[in-house]
Amino acid sequence: LGKVTFDMIDRELMADFLNYREQNRGCSTVTRNHRLECIRAFYKYAAQEDIALVTYYDEIQKVKVAKVPETIVEHMSTNAIQSILSQPDTSTDRGKRDAFLMLFLYKTGARVQELVDVRICDIQLSDTPRVLLHGKGAKSRAIPLRDDVVQHLKKYLALFHESESQYSDQYLFYSVRNQKKKRMTEQNVRSIVSKFGSMARETNKEVPEQVHPHLFRHSW
Repeated sequence: LGKVTFDMIDRELMADFLNYREQNRGCSTVTRNHRLECIRAFYKYAAQEDIALVTYYDEIQKVKVAKVPETIVEHMSTNAIQSILSQPDTSTDRGKRDAFLMLFLYKTGARVQELVDVRICDIQLSDTPRVLLHGKGAKSRAIPLRDDVVQHLKKYLALFHESESQYSDQYLFYSVRNQKKKRMTEQNVRSIVSKFGSMARETNKEVPEQVHPHLFRHSW
């Protein structure tokens, strides 16, 4: 690597490298374009540090970004969502939990892993209610909570976390195993969503045959 110079790399070599990544290494078009953006960022930095390298930066800028094929994102209609959300028997504690879990999943656009990782201390019920979701790569993002979600959230906390303070590190959604509250698993959530999806489809054909948590994220 110490022998590689800017003179060795031109737009043709760079295009060949990107083609190799896509055709021989099986990278997607999105990954190919990401590689190019990273290289461009490095060349931009180099040109800022040494003005003599601007010509090399300009050369790399001429490498075209590959066109990403359009994909249709699977999602559910509002009617289908409402049909699913109405399935749990909210006269029972478990039904209340399941109904709120799906509402929370839908209106935060959370991934299933982000959902089950939410702790009470991640929730802020102030003038601007929000929840902190912990996503991929240790990245976190704050999601505003709508009024209807806040109303149901307060009822849920009063029922399932009555003795917990707002700073508690207890998981928002949990399962009781060996008489202890444990983090709900991703599979638990998938089973809940699949169950009520199947029930809703019996009366509403807008509901897909296979309902999974990520459909809620796409739909929102």
